[in-house]
Amino acid sequence: TFPLIAIYGPAGMGKTSLALQAPNPIVFDLDDGVSELASDFKAASIPKTFFSSWDHLIALTEAAIKSKKTKKAVKIEVGDISEELDFNCYDSIILDTLNRIEELCKIHILQTNEVETLTDGKLGFGKGYDVLAETMRKYFDLLVEGRRYFTIIAPCHSSLKKKKNVDGTDWDIEDLKLNEKVSGLVKEMFSAVFFITRDVTPTKVAGSLNKVIGKDTGGTVLNTVTTASHFAKSRYTLPEQISIPIPKPDKIDANVAGFYGTIIYTNTDNLQSEINRLLSKVEDKNFVQQVMDSISKKVAEVEAAGKSKSSLIPYFYQVFTKVNARVQETA
Repeated sequence: TFPLIAIYGPAGMGKTSLALQAPNPIVFDLDDGVSELASDFKAASIPKTFFSSWDHLIALTEAAIKSKKTKKAVKIEVGDISEELDFNCYDSIILDTLNRIEELCKIHILQTNEVETLTDGKLGFGKGYDVLAETMRKYFDLLVEGRRYFTIIAPCHSSLKKKKNVDGTDWDIEDLKLNEKVSGLVKEMFSAVFFITRDVTPTKVAGSLNKVIGKDTGGTVLNTVTTASHFAKSRYTLPEQISIPIPKPDKIDANVAGFYGTIIYTNTDNLQSEINRLLSKVEDKNFVQQVMDSISKKVAEVEAAGKSKSSLIPYFYQVFTKVNARVQETA
């Protein structure tokens, strides 16, 4: 099995940037945050999809597992959505974010039971959040099955919560910004929960005997064990803190495949646009022409066979990787 990891922390800490460095990732972009990241790192035309419902999320997750298991494309139909998807060229799934997954689950429960809040008596007195937790547990069970085929990483926002102490001296601790019962399931079922934060070093103030301030080193660290300030856990043998290198936009732009992979799979036009962007950086005109001729021939074959254009995704991924490798050779 592969890792099933939650990475949580304050906004802007680089949770998604770190997750996207997983091998050959595909992103379930529930927060529509990857497009903003692409702008930051000058990686243009990143294809993406949008999740409008809980049923869509379930269908895509089940399809990913089935496709990888059978090594075939899988067709899904959810409402007006009808797609044939092949996940065999991906090795990692990024669920961005756990907070949005919980929100979609909540909306699903409210709509299914025709209630406005989880505290509505129709769900049973005080039972609405139990229903939320149980529904989320079923999805997490699906992720546990999925880690037989993919590395799965789920970024999540953080919030300060009260740490209960038996002697009454409670204190604040950084924790997952999720319902308590859902948060408990993540801690129980995921193989690791990491807290990401700024790398701050205690520094003595010059001219003072006792005054110490926190000096920001400019980097971030991944915390792997629980302390008085945050929750974290891991089933792996890891150091208590792991320094995260600061990504450089120019390097990322020259290594889109390594950093992003083929992030989202449903829009072949955008993926083809990204291939064209990389081709514009290649000076070998014979190579460029060979790639363009190959693409034209493949598209014509698919259209003649009456197949969906989405069936070209594995092919486009191979072309994308090949062209990007050529760009890196000459960079």
